[in-house]
Amino acid sequence: MTEVLSKLRGTLTEELLRTLVVLVFFVTVSYITILTQVYTTRHSPLQDTLPDIGYDIIPLISSYSVPDIAVGVVVVTFFIWALLHPFRGLIAMRRLGLLLGVCYLIRIFSIASTILPDPDQRCMENAEGYQSGLFLVPFRYVLGTATLCSDLVFSGHTCTATLVLLIVASSDRSRVFAFRLLTIFILLVEYVALVICIIGARFHYSVDVYIGAVISLCVFIIYKLALTLGSITGHFRLLRWVDGDPQYATEDSLKDKLGFVIPKVEESPPGISGILSTHSPVENSPSDVTECASEYRAGCRLETVPSDVNSPRQFADPPDLQDITEGDIAALSPALDKA
Repeated sequence: MTEVLSKLRGTLTEELLRTLVVLVFFVTVSYITILTQVYTTRHSPLQDTLPDIGYDIIPLISSYSVPDIAVGVVVVTFFIWALLHPFRGLIAMRRLGLLLGVCYLIRIFSIASTILPDPDQRCMENAEGYQSGLFLVPFRYVLGTATLCSDLVFSGHTCTATLVLLIVASSDRSRVFAFRLLTIFILLVEYVALVICIIGARFHYSVDVYIGAVISLCVFIIYKLALTLGSITGHFRLLRWVDGDPQYATEDSLKDKLGFVIPKVEESPPGISGILSTHSPVENSPSDVTECASEYRAGCRLETVPSDVNSPRQFADPPDLQDITEGDIAALSPALDKA
């Protein structure tokens, strides 16, 4: 019982350590992202909104906070799903934090390199809390006392919703297939609603939403590919450790699961003469050779030479009777005489 509790304590400690690593990474990248938003707000061009086909299709939504509410609904749905799947849910939360952090890291360079005019001038009119105390702005932004604008290319809200949908769809192991379909359907409806809210509230341009979806999809595919290749080749150990999914934990697990294991086949020449020429007389005594040659009992096998004295003894299958020729019998004569 003590040993079981000790292993359980060690497992929980490792899971918490993995989660802490992802949390630190995500918070650090998010902090830098908000600092970059301060730069974009200060240098936002005061000019008319660029032409956008999404604005022509979707009417204006007066409330600027609707996209935040919509993405909040997606995140809450994700956490409810995670609570219903404790083990898979913890892995999924780590994946979301890690992949979203990577997307935000890419976004830092994209929003700072080209600053587009904010699609809704209401944002620039109400922008505040960023003029002083640069390194305190991220905290004020999280608390809602600072407003930042022009962080456009690409949409972080879309990245969040896309990754949630992909992670849940690939991680759900519910035995009830209808429950899995229901979860994915709910997330799809929320995803479409979020996109409409983002464009309708003039929160982002349509291209921001499109690029955000494509980048998050590419990041997710590369991540899964790295885990899969790492489980086969043994690479990406740190990534697989942070992920914590047992099927990617060791390089042998996936090979065993998919049947990729290639058995080691020992080449042995046909016929008794070939077997005798490749076997050590220490491993195969004359009496053994005589017994197999004279009686040729079913299951009679000659031992091969192990590569290491401590390695297990290996056996070669006996030759087929039809393969025995007069030359093979002649080759056995010296061994029979010595016996």
